[in-house]
Amino acid sequence: MSNEKASSCVMVSPSAKLGAGSKSLQLKSFSLAIRHLKSVICNPMLKTITLNDQTVNYDLKTSRRARRMRLSVYSNCLLVVTKPQGFADKLVESFLRSKAGWILTKLEYFKNHVVAQVKIDPKEYRQNKKAALHLARQLLTEYNQFYNFKINSIRIKNQKTRWGSCSRLGNLNFSYRLVFLPEDLARYIIVHELCHLRELNHAPGFWQLVAKTFPDYPEKRKRLRLISSGLLQ
Repeated sequence: MSNEKASSCVMVSPSAKLGAGSKSLQLKSFSLAIRHLKSVICNPMLKTITLNDQTVNYDLKTSRRARRMRLSVYSNCLLVVTKPQGFADKLVESFLRSKAGWILTKLEYFKNHVVAQVKIDPKEYRQNKKAALHLARQLLTEYNQFYNFKINSIRIKNQKTRWGSCSRLGNLNFSYRLVFLPEDLARYIIVHELCHLRELNHAPGFWQLVAKTFPDYPEKRKRLRLISSGLLQ
């Protein structure tokens, strides 16, 4: 399953005299500017596009598994565009312009909010791996009574960016952080990956499978994205 940015940021003037409130706001802007600068330095091949008179940087990726173009806006002010193989760049630009409002709204949000970053804690992983595996097996057994798909293996991993994944061999992997989620979201992740055993994509047929046990899956996806971004605890 996986997730989860700014075209400009305000810099702090070292010589400026700031009040307490103003200083806090400027320091936040400085922090966001540094995060954005790091994303640009680490991605020297970023492309640019003008959306509603604003210049936006984006990282273009190509995926053999992708059936359609998708967008991801991260808390470090980086826009990532994933396209299927064979899609021309001009189609990508057309797609971005059609989504300009959504993109700029997300970028603006992250320009004005410092989002908590997920930290990988090996000790926490070791402490919760067994409980996460027990939970995953329990929920998979429960839901697979309905779906009846063949599962090859179940593994718990210390993943930073994914709640779960499914391989072509029928292996299901889940993040140990599954145990920290609200129960309904943990159940949704289990069903999401379980349905990938039949549909290894996010085409309409996949979502129809998910909807058989989670008809409200759009709401679950939205909450999960907020948690993944650190916006909802």
